[in-house]
Formats: sequence, C-alpha cells, structure tokens
Amino acid sequence: MSASPLRDVTPDEVETYLRDGVVLLRSIYPPQWVERLRTAMQQVFDREADATALSGLATGESTVGSRADMVTRVRDLLERHTERLAVEPGGVPTGRSIVETDACSWHEGLRRHHCEGPLPQIVAALTSSVRVNLYSDQLFLKEPGSRVRTPWHQDKPFWLLDGTKVAVCWVPVDVVTLDSG
Repeated sequence: MSASPLRDVTPDEVETYLRDGVVLLRSIYPPQWVERLRTAMQQVFDREADATALSGLATGESTVGSRADMVTRVRDLLERHTERLAVEPGGVPTGRSIVETDACSWHEGLRRHHCEGPLPQIVAALTSSVRVNLYSDQLFLKEPGSRVRTPWHQDKPFWLLDGTKVAVCWVPVDVVTLDSG
C-alpha cells in the first residue's frame, strides 16, 4: 500500500494532463517523502562508481544502473567545439554532474520511494488506472556550482512504452528557479 499524497488530484488537473500530456501538481507531495527521496538521491550521488553501460537490467539481474558522467561527456563535446550545447556561458565543466538510470534496481530507498510513496496513487489518479507499474527511473544529479547544463531531452525516441496511460514523474528535491534550471 502506498503513502497518500497531501491532497487528491483534482478533476481539472486530470483534464489538463489528458489534454496537454503534462500537469504541474502543487502542494501534493508530503515533505517526509521529499526528504526520503533527497536522502536516497544523495546516497546514489555519493557512491563510488564509474560510468557504466546497461547490463542485466532486462533480466532483473542488475546490481547497478546505468551511470553517465556528464563532466566527461561535456569535455568530449568541448574538444569538438560544441561548448554552446553543454556548458553554462563562459564556463568550463566543473563540479560533479551525473545521470543515473535504473538506480531503483539496486537502491532499496529509491525503490521504496517509487513503489510505496505517494507517486503510485498520484499516477493512478491522473491515468484513471487501478494498477501502476514502475518501469524505470532516471536521476539527474548535480552538485551546487556545477557549470554543466542539465540535459534536456525528449523521451519518445528511446522510450520503449507507448500509450495514454504512461507517466513520467518529475519530483524535484530542491527549489527550482529559472536560474537553477
């Protein structure tokens, strides 16, 4: 059984989600679950690990997700003169910045957050579903002061799922402003 959100998803929010494919849900996430997610994400960020490729994820045998070291990737891009794409203006790639995929396959705290927290109930309400399945997670983790831009992307080209009852959930654990991204 999952934890309850602070409030129900409203009919207007469901309508917005169905019409636009996106909806901002304010004041719905319990602070204790944000804190649990923050702690789990920090543990993922702090662990010693090299960038890895997907291995064993399809069979459920993975003990590590897929990690991309964004600083290394940005330095590679800079060598090809594409700095506009990867680094804040006037910047050099400093500070740790990683993208970790499928950390819930090995991190119990993340798996519990995704499966026992308020997300399943929120997604079920938005999609009018009686059951919610976790497919994957992807964490964009960056230390304060990092000059590496947070990657923006479209999921559709590599997404293996299709349909109207698929949801991607963004749960920021820090205050997000135009300046912070």
